[in-house]
Amino acid sequence: MLIPALIRRKAFKMLKKDWQTALLLSFFAEIFITILQVVVLRLINEDFIFTLMAGEIPVIDVSQSKLIVLLTILAILISPVLRLGSAEYFIKRYLGETPPLTMLFSQIKNYFKALALFVIRALIITLWSAVPLMAIFALINFRVLSGNAASFLSPIFILPGLFAFVRYFNSPFIMVNENKGVLESLKQSKNLVKKREFPMFSMLAYFMLLEFAATWILGIFDASPVISLILSQAVGLAIKAYYNISVAGMYCNLSNIDTINVEDITRNNPPQI
Repeated sequence: MLIPALIRRKAFKMLKKDWQTALLLSFFAEIFITILQVVVLRLINEDFIFTLMAGEIPVIDVSQSKLIVLLTILAILISPVLRLGSAEYFIKRYLGETPPLTMLFSQIKNYFKALALFVIRALIITLWSAVPLMAIFALINFRVLSGNAASFLSPIFILPGLFAFVRYFNSPFIMVNENKGVLESLKQSKNLVKKREFPMFSMLAYFMLLEFAATWILGIFDASPVISLILSQAVGLAIKAYYNISVAGMYCNLSNIDTINVEDITRNNPPQI
């Protein structure tokens, strides 16, 4: 039985065995994305936002622009293969093993496969998201739909992209664990999640809400920007490690590599009255 809460419970238990390595690996797997986010957040200040709201194009320093472009290129070219290594690491962690940090680089041999997988998956998700939005603009253009109605309905049209994200989410795990090709991994991910989209979505939604709650709580404290940034990154990293091992657990249960017996868990951990 696929119960996200029980998978998260086991994931947390496995994570506690060696949380330091899991945190480090989660950090380095997306280091370029993290640095890019920090640079962009520093760039987006009040003046930047007010300029955009005024309908003007903000002036960006040339050196900052070059740095953002460089980090974006590095994130696109290097992050996929690191995330593939991360997927392998967290599958093994969920199954009770304690692999070394160097497993992050274990998929270097599959560099082009990893790059192709993440690029194609991103394109598919983008298309699923873009087509409905283009339909909205077309309806507005032909005056079939008013601007207010479009604003009200626009969140609904984002759902196809979210559905595609859930459908193809497990493709990196399949590629690394079952040694499948790019298209095979995408196809199998779709079949794996078929009719089980809700448990997968609920798992992802849980971590979205968890991160939102953590951000909101940290925002309550009146700390300096530097301290706030350090705290938010530290908390975000902890959540990311927990998320990584939990979604790896979802894949393991979906593909029957590891299944959780609800009766056994209930017997070993009886509910407290």
